[in-house]
Formats: sequence, C-alpha cells, structure tokens
Amino acid sequence: MSGKRIALFVLILTVAGVAQVTVEEQVVTDSIDVFSSGQVASTKSPGFAIVQTLLIPGLGHQYLGKSNHAIFYFCADAALLFGAILCESSSRRIFENSQSFAYVYAGARGGAGADDFYWQNMAFYLDSDGYNNVQNLNRASEQDNVEYIEPHLQWQWVDESFMDEYAGLRERATNYHVAATFLAGAMVLNRIIAFIDIRTTTRHKGIAPVSGVRVTPLISPDFTTAGLRVSRHF
Repeated sequence: MSGKRIALFVLILTVAGVAQVTVEEQVVTDSIDVFSSGQVASTKSPGFAIVQTLLIPGLGHQYLGKSNHAIFYFCADAALLFGAILCESSSRRIFENSQSFAYVYAGARGGAGADDFYWQNMAFYLDSDGYNNVQNLNRASEQDNVEYIEPHLQWQWVDESFMDEYAGLRERATNYHVAATFLAGAMVLNRIIAFIDIRTTTRHKGIAPVSGVRVTPLISPDFTTAGLRVSRHF
C-alpha cells in the first residue's frame, strides 16, 4: 500500500473518531437540549399563533413568548374597539336627539316612510311644502316623485335658526359615525400588522413547525467533538 493511501486511510479513521451523526426519531414537546448550553428551539405552531393573532391581536405573540409585543397589540386593539363603540353610540344618540328636536320645533312626527333621506331633507327645507314643490319642478318621471303628503311626514320649522341647529346636530352625528368607521378600519390594520409581525418572527427567529425534520449541528464546548442531530418532530 502506497504512502498516500495509508495517509488517506488514517485521516478517515481520525475524522470518524471525532465526528458523529446521530439520527433520532422522537416526540418533542417544547425544546431541544444541545450540550446543555441553554439554547432552545421552539416548536410552537406558527399557524396556531397566526389564527390567534387574527382573532385577538396579542394572543399569538403571547403564545410565542413575546409578551411586550402581545401587550402592545392587545392594548391597541382594546383602545380602538372602545373608541369605535363610543363613537357609534354617540352617533346614534345624537341622531335620536335630532329627531326629537325636529319633533319639537318642526312638528315632524316620523313613522312609516320616515327614512334617513326624510330626516336629511329636513336640514335643507323650512317645510315639507317647499320640498314637495322642488320635487314637482325637478322630477324626471313619476318614479322620481318622492313627496311627503301624509300628515305625519309633514314639517315646518319655527324659523331658519332652528333648521340650522338641526343640521348641525346631524353633522355631528355623521362625524361620530365616520370616526367609528375609521376606528373599525384601524382594528383591521392592527391585525394585519400583527400578522406580518408573527410571520416575520416565525420565519427569521428559529420557530420550528410542530412536525417535520430538524437538523441541528452539535459541537462540544471544548470543540473536540462535532456532529449532527437529525430529529423528527410530531
């Protein structure tokens, strides 16, 4: 045997003596101990975290152990929800007050046929006769003729100042409704941001799926032994 072959054979034996490949099939619950060095590879499900985040922002982050992020997203969602409910409640209350105001100062009783379009028209016409006259002049066909001739749908403001005050009430109510809609949209945006954060965290922070094969490099603290651990997770 030549000297080169002998040297190659000795090198192979040496590498085999210091390098180990361990193949394991095991059930992993939450961590893998690598030389007891304190390194932990989480096996929590990214999909489950995402579902929790879409339902209630912050739950998914808490599930993954990111408490600071969880508190931020949860508090933001709670504040937006509270604001949306408060604004929508204020909007409905002011709309109801405006109708009561119209009943007192314009004689508008509402009832059948008094839709939102009816209450809106009262902010632009001093009385129902004025509205009906404009409708008669501008209608394109009989189908476009929307008149308020029933007694309970007729109105007449005391003077223009009361009509303007009524219009101001409706404008305030509309602004609150728009604010509630905006806050509801912000809640959706909060979920989208939390979803992106979860995806980024699970993709780049070593969060492994619950099932599959994971290959972990093994190096002893004194660097005298090297190897690979192949684990199958369930």
